[in-house]
Amino acid sequence: GWIVAKRVPGGRTRLRALDWAGPQDRRHQELTLEELRSRVSWIAGQEIAMETPRWLSRFSDYSRLVDSYRSGRVLLAGDAAHVHFPIGGQGLSTGLLDAVNLGWKLALTVRGLAGEGLLDSYDQERRPAAQRVIDNTRAQVALMRPDPALDPLRALFGELLSGGGESSVLSSMISAQDTVLPTRQGDGTTGSRSPWEGGFLPNVALATADGPADVIGLLCGGRPLLLLFGGRAEGYDEQARHWSGVLRVVRAEPTAELPCEALLVRPDGYVAWSPCGGAELTDVLAAYFGAAPSVVRTGQSAELSGG
Repeated sequence: GWIVAKRVPGGRTRLRALDWAGPQDRRHQELTLEELRSRVSWIAGQEIAMETPRWLSRFSDYSRLVDSYRSGRVLLAGDAAHVHFPIGGQGLSTGLLDAVNLGWKLALTVRGLAGEGLLDSYDQERRPAAQRVIDNTRAQVALMRPDPALDPLRALFGELLSGGGESSVLSSMISAQDTVLPTRQGDGTTGSRSPWEGGFLPNVALATADGPADVIGLLCGGRPLLLLFGGRAEGYDEQARHWSGVLRVVRAEPTAELPCEALLVRPDGYVAWSPCGGAELTDVLAAYFGAAPSVVRTGQSAELSGG
């Protein structure tokens, strides 16, 4: 097995231990200090003294994923939807991303401003993401097992990590910023995409009419964002005007990081549309936020009696 000890403020030590001997007969019971001391001492090969625990908890390497994140009016998130080996804090991160994905969709649905099937897309987007996390934690658990037959594989991964180029793939996987979501068309289906659509938008600095800004700051209000870059984006604001009650439209100076005319950014930071994709802006807006309301023109009339 292995032991990780870390000093924390207040003169205490945070201790974690993993015993690879097999399933423990007391795994469904609350952890005691004596059991922890016994296991740690056995792994270390010498007696380890312990006293005055602040908290004790037990974790496992099993994985579970629900069949669906939604059943009628019940929606699941975080550990209620997925559990796995707690390596790298990915369970916490995955649960937070569940909440961010669900929050704005639920808010629009409650307010009657959501496109058909928008709330169902929570399961369609987040369940595959959780499966990916479960898969990579299982791979990490396999590499951690104290089996000499795995030494060549561990050595290979060590070389890949030391090379630098491949490490960005793993870091993006653990941070979940490599997640690519399906795009939504006017009929709610998925379709062809631009290189931007479905990806997470980095926090780019922007120069707007109201001064310097960045993507995160512009999304803080929780509304979807239509970014228009310079004079190349003429006409898109007119197409989006029927959704002005939902959408925030911001004009910004063109930037080298975002070489495109416009971007529709979801409240969770993912790009929903760009002009070089296969869909029209109005179709995507309707898919997310419902059909454009009818424009009712009012006039005046009078009936005059003769006299």
